[in-house]
Amino acid sequence: MNLAKRVAAALPVVVAALVWTAGGLAAAETVPATAGSGSALFAEHCSSCHGAAGEGFRSLYPPLARSRILADEPEVLPCIIRYGLRGEIVVDGRVFNQVMPGNSLLSAGEIARIISHMQALWGDENRAIEVETWLEDCK
Repeated sequence: MNLAKRVAAALPVVVAALVWTAGGLAAAETVPATAGSGSALFAEHCSSCHGAAGEGFRSLYPPLARSRILADEPEVLPCIIRYGLRGEIVVDGRVFNQVMPGNSLLSAGEIARIISHMQALWGDENRAIEVETWLEDCK
């Protein structure tokens, strides 16, 4: 077992979302995470590129927080999470062109928990999430 997994197993998991500000790093929010929860899955599979607070990373990885896709097109998220994304995209008027690898090991339930987590923080948390149906549509 690697060091990160030993530490995670020994300590309560807390995702401390950090946002880069002019003065340096500042805590934006703290979300308690339990193994298998949407916040824990997001931290494990998404935050290294998209940031713990969904802020993205420079011109390499797009922000998820308050993005149009969460509000207007959440049905494409399961396909992107499962199968990845290639090619140029425009998010909030900025162009991104990095390959996002898919994660075929995540179950439909885990994908639903990740999307629910993102919706609760940055989207429409009252919108129904139909991951299994949406995954059928992207095949």
